[in-house]
Amino acid sequence: MTVMSASRPPAGRPFVIACVACVSLVLAFASAAGATHQLPRRDDTASGARRAVETLLATANLGRGWAADPPPNPLHIISACRGRLDPDETDLVEVGTSSAFFNNGPNVVMQTVSVYRSLFDAQAAWSRTVAASPMDCMRTTLAHDRITPDKGEALASLSGVMAYRVVGHYAVRGQNVAMYFDQLLLRRGRVSTRVFLTSYMHPFSRSFELKLERTLIQRLTARTARTPVA
Repeated sequence: MTVMSASRPPAGRPFVIACVACVSLVLAFASAAGATHQLPRRDDTASGARRAVETLLATANLGRGWAADPPPNPLHIISACRGRLDPDETDLVEVGTSSAFFNNGPNVVMQTVSVYRSLFDAQAAWSRTVAASPMDCMRTTLAHDRITPDKGEALASLSGVMAYRVVGHYAVRGQNVAMYFDQLLLRRGRVSTRVFLTSYMHPFSRSFELKLERTLIQRLTARTARTPVA
C-alpha cells in the first residue's frame, strides 16, 4: 500500500486535473452507496461512539502518499437507490457511528462504521443490506450520475468479508475514462463497517485491499468480546 501499485496515477496533467475534478463526485458516490433512506434510530452512547472510532482505518494502514481529509456525513447525501435497493432499518437502533476519508491524488478511500444496540439489530441490518444487493446499488448510483456502469463482480476476499467492484466509464475531453468503484463490507458482533475505494484507469491491487481487510478484521475481532451494550 505504498502499495497502490496497481492504482498508479494516470499519465498526463490534463487528465489528472480532470480526475481530481471528479473527486467530489466520487465522494457523493461512496456516501450515497452506503446511505439508506430508511435509517435506524440513533441513540448514541459513549461506548458506542468510542467503538466506532476505534474501528476506523488510519493513514498508516494505507501507506505512503495517502492523506486524511475531514470525512463527509453520508446521511447528508440522498442515495439514488430506492425500492428493493433501499433496506428499511427504521426498527433498528445505532449507538455509535463514525466515518473516515482519505485521498491519494485522484484515488479515494472512504469508510463508514455503525455500532448497533444489540446483536439482533446488527444481524438484521447486515442481512437486509446484503439482500438489497450492494453491487446493484453501486451500479445504480453511477448510472444516476451519468457514468455508464459495467455489470460488476464479486471479488475474492477473506472469510467473513464481502467485496464488490463496479467499473464505470465516462468521457473527459474526448478521452474515455475508466473508474473503478470497489466496496468492502465486514461485520463482527454489533459492529459493521463499509469501505469504498475509487480509482481511475487502474484498479486498486487485491493485495492492497486484502491488507485493509486483515486490518479491519483484527480491529473488529480484538474488541468485539469486550464491547459493552451501553
